Amino acid sequence: MTHTLHRQGTRENLSSDFTMIYMPAWGINDKASAAATRRFIEIALQNNAINLGGTGMGNIIVNSPQEILDRVRDGMSMALCCTSKESVINILKETLKADLGLSLVVQGVFEEVEDCLRQVGLKPHTVHYSLGVWGRTEKLPGKEVLEITTMCGHGLVCTNLTKKCIEDVISGSTRPREAARLLAQQCICGVFNMSRAEALLESIALRSRAVP
Repeated sequence: MTHTLHRQGTRENLSSDFTMIYMPAWGINDKASAAATRRFIEIALQNNAINLGGTGMGNIIVNSPQEILDRVRDGMSMALCCTSKESVINILKETLKADLGLSLVVQGVFEEVEDCLRQVGLKPHTVHYSLGVWGRTEKLPGKEVLEITTMCGHGLVCTNLTKKCIEDVISGSTRPREAARLLAQQCICGVFNMSRAEALLESIALRSRAVP
């Protein structure tokens, strides 16, 4: 699973951006997997996951946690994002203790993820690296936009909406948090980091106002 792998940004602003994807394997352990997925959601919420959800569930930006839990069915995968290593480590610890039996993918700056795994006594089964974007990259939007849009790996946070949010934050007609929330609502699988988006939007606005 690589749809969370291509987030763009600096080492600094990516160091507070972690995602997890919890999933059954079809034909192996997807039957009666809903109970394990619900328990994992409870563990994530208790340990400060700032967003979570999945296809068929929606995310907690627009739904209550109970609504998400009620929509979980066998075979569903769920995803989440966190802003700190502490949250990641605690989620990993409690998931190991619960022995739920499904697969878990952790994404972030490699050294940070590696350290989280080391602290809970885990070694990765598989490691995926993003090699970047190839081809006619001049057709891509600018770095400031990509740092935001790539937080939704399915492309549901579109370029034009992001540009409009940036413009509104710069003009002062919308606060960074409001704009970040609007963008987060589009990413139904719950891996869009609203806190990081808010910080990015605020930084863009400050740089814009500093230009004479």
